[in-house]
Amino acid sequence: MSDPAAAVRGLLADIERAASAFETVCGEIRGEIAQQAEQTDARVREAQRDRDAVREAEQGARTRAKQAEQATAILREEREVIRQALRAVTGAGDSSENGSR
Repeated sequence: MSDPAAAVRGLLADIERAASAFETVCGEIRGEIAQQAEQTDARVREAQRDRDAVREAEQGARTRAKQAEQATAILREEREVIRQALRAVTGAGDSSENGSR
């Protein structure tokens, strides 16, 4: 019976070593997964910051374009007022304007 008992003890030792190796490998895999998850989270946060920066830049560009359109409209109105005043003073058409272009 000592031979079968020794065989069983040997098998139990093999099982314990295998279980220990399995736990070690599982721990390494968990560590790698956690590291990859952290890296992925960092990339996602960076992408979100980039997206937010692009949105902010787009909004700024839209605001500046709107301001430029408003300024252009004001300048056109002022130009027309000046033309009308010039016509009133000179009594002429746009002849003075043709030379300036």
